[in-house]
This record gives sequence, C-alpha cells and structure tokens, in this order.
Amino acid sequence: MAHYGIQAAVTAKTLSKRSPQVEKAVIDWVFQTIGEPAPEGSFEDALRDGVALCKLINKLKPGAVDKIATGGSGYVLMENINKFIKAAQDFGVAHDQLFRTVDLYE
Repeated sequence: MAHYGIQAAVTAKTLSKRSPQVEKAVIDWVFQTIGEPAPEGSFEDALRDGVALCKLINKLKPGAVDKIATGGSGYVLMENINKFIKAAQDFGVAHDQLFRTVDLYE
C-alpha cells in the first residue's frame, strides 16, 4: 500500500528505527517457541496473517485463542491479529505496548 504526505513521513521514520537483526531474532524466537521453522522473508510477512501470533499466545496461555483461521480473506486473517491483541491484553500486556491490527496487516 502506497503512503503519501504525513503518512509517508511517519512510515519512513518508523522504518528507520527498525533493526533487521532484532526483527530476525524476534521471528526466530516466535517460531522456535511455537515449534515451527522460521519462514524466510520480511518480519511483516512472517506475522501478517496472525497465525503465528495466535499460536504463540496459546503457548504462553493455553486456550487464549480458541479458533485460528488459516486461510480466507484479509478480514478473516485480520481477525487472528485482533484475537491475539485481545489475548495479549488479557495476559497482562499494557494497551500502550501493543500495536494495532492495521500496523501489521497493511
């Protein structure tokens, strides 16, 4: 999705603060924790459908997410992310430490 104006500036600033090494370490940890091989590709691509995030929160708190969609439309997959965010809040993660669904999905 192309960004213009102020959104482009915000996106550029955010990207400039990211560390590929930290992102790789996070992906490796997530997939090691859920017992699956880490995929190649970008940080966003690995987490975009919310499946790994839901599996992760279920490892930390079994049953936190009852049904994980593994296919379907963007809206269905975005619901995985919403379920993860809700479960993370229930787990004790502060609201200001979480991202919004569109931050990951778009």
